[in-house]
Amino acid sequence: MNKKRGEFVKNLLKNLNQKKSGLEEKINQAKKRMGKAESARTSWSDHTLVDIEEEITILNQQLKAVTSQIKEIESLSKQKIPSDKVAVGSLVTVEVGGEKQTFFLISSPVASLEQNLLSTHSPIGKALIGKKEGQAFTLPPPATPLQVKVLKAI
Repeated sequence: MNKKRGEFVKNLLKNLNQKKSGLEEKINQAKKRMGKAESARTSWSDHTLVDIEEEITILNQQLKAVTSQIKEIESLSKQKIPSDKVAVGSLVTVEVGGEKQTFFLISSPVASLEQNLLSTHSPIGKALIGKKEGQAFTLPPPATPLQVKVLKAI
């Protein structure tokens, strides 16, 4: 694996594992609050229980998405990725509207731009597949027309 891609993946996994740990801690805290609300058994606690159950459901969905991302990235990091074109698992640097951005391309429909994860289900992710370094293109409709140039793919 390319050294830069390897370092990016290592940091990405570190950040995602920290996010996963944080979500697990929030779920545990919410479950403790639920236990306290259940033991109080007041009309207030019934409303609180519904809120906590909804919070736990949302946190579990986020945890599932992060866990899925971690598994996919770990798998992709072990694969040989073509160096002549953008593919799933590529670390790709693009220029969009004069601004450089680097993303790790994944196939999961749930991606995280804050973690620099770009899904192949997104308009730009779909359009990037198969593009070569130096190649420029305009995002096709229904996406907002943006000029995108592939600067580097590893």
